[in-house]
Amino acid sequence: MIFQAYIDDSGSGKPAFVLSGYISSVDWWEAFSDEWQEILDEPRALKYFKMREAANLSKQFAGMKHEDRNKRVGKFVSLIRKAAHASIVSVIPIGLFNSLVKPNAPMKEFRDPYFVALFDIVMKILLNQVAENSSDTVEFIFDDNPRLAARVPYYYQLTRQLLPPELSRLIAASPRFEDDKQFLPLQAGDLQSWYLRRLFAEKIAKEKFHRHLHKSLFAYLDHVPGLISVWTRAKCEHFAGKQVDEPTRIPTVKDFHELLEQVELE
Repeated sequence: MIFQAYIDDSGSGKPAFVLSGYISSVDWWEAFSDEWQEILDEPRALKYFKMREAANLSKQFAGMKHEDRNKRVGKFVSLIRKAAHASIVSVIPIGLFNSLVKPNAPMKEFRDPYFVALFDIVMKILLNQVAENSSDTVEFIFDDNPRLAARVPYYYQLTRQLLPPELSRLIAASPRFEDDKQFLPLQAGDLQSWYLRRLFAEKIAKEKFHRHLHKSLFAYLDHVPGLISVWTRAKCEHFAGKQVDEPTRIPTVKDFHELLEQVELE
């Protein structure tokens, strides 16, 4: 069986960099895409879904009422919960990264939060595959845009080189880049990354989540099984060699909101 991980990022600066997405088998993604398209086609029809446009009521959502936008977003969220095998998340608070991780990077690539998050996500997925005694191949699919196409192929191949053979054989030889307006699971990754970045911005920078998009609208996303990596202060200090012991494991939590209350991110 082939699993596909659709990956998207949200933001590149402070307060946090988020790389996240969803993984499911190919046949699940086919069914998911059909249902996602049905939601897009509802009145009023959308050519594609982009969470930033939904939040700002711009472009595809221009002129739509708040309540109508919220109902449509809620339908997309419900479908993600039903269809996704697991979410994959790496969150890097930029302040901690710049002060602890970047100056102590063992190689220049580790000075880029994108590479750190990508390596993080790949490791999470493959270790989970091993834990489940799975030999299924995982294919990674990214949004096709110049900003990513210039560096992700190199970062992906470097990640494969750094992995032990028993893990590197579990991922496809090369990443894929697809148009997020055509490959609908990428739109689901975009939605999750937007949501998570707003949660962490609220925690770290005290930014209000959103005036007309309450967090409860995204509650179903919290209950998709997750492979989660958050670069807490303890984790960053361990990377930097300032903490001898392994950082304390993040406690078991029922959702991201509880996690945010229990970890130090500044």
